[in-house]
Amino acid sequence: PPPPAPRRVPWQLIVPAGIFAAALVVAVAAVVLFTRTGDGAPGSRPGASSSATGSSPAARGSAPPGYRLYQGSSFTAAVPQGWKEDAEGDDVTFTDPADGVTRGLAFQRLGSSFQNPGEGLASAIGQMKNDKDAYPDFKQEKFDRGVPYKYTPAAELQFTFTKNGTPGRTRVRVFEAGGVLYQVLLATDRAHWDESVEYYEQFLRSLTMRS
Repeated sequence: PPPPAPRRVPWQLIVPAGIFAAALVVAVAAVVLFTRTGDGAPGSRPGASSSATGSSPAARGSAPPGYRLYQGSSFTAAVPQGWKEDAEGDDVTFTDPADGVTRGLAFQRLGSSFQNPGEGLASAIGQMKNDKDAYPDFKQEKFDRGVPYKYTPAAELQFTFTKNGTPGRTRVRVFEAGGVLYQVLLATDRAHWDESVEYYEQFLRSLTMRS
């Protein structure tokens, strides 16, 4: 008899366990990143000189004022100076240690999928809406299945939530490069949203994937 057709598994945006301690969909990644806070040590404010640690050193190269050029295992991008990083393999999170600010950026490898980025994000949105406990006060603001980007196809989602009484907002872009899906995610308290979006957009503009 002919072999059975492959089962189409619903695609979830998975967060690496080594960074966030659990394999979760994108909204939980945002909530956890949102609640990661720095120790506010002197000299760790945005705009201060900073160098990367661990196996993915930062390269002193052409980055806009207030940024440094980060070289990861699979990409290079401009990130705000002074932000702390937590890297494991291809996945890196960057968090602002400044007092009174809760925000961060994450770059994550999602792997291969039968679905394109737009279908994957649509599936994630359905899960977020249906699980009120995991995604507190989830509210979709924007969803674009066809975002022009140097790595295509790309899709982008923006949503709000509340964690520990603090209103938060997240924007995530999912794109494909070399047959692999990746996501870039910004999570921040809503009071600092406008200024934080520029960090996200600068990261995407400067992002260069390694072959």
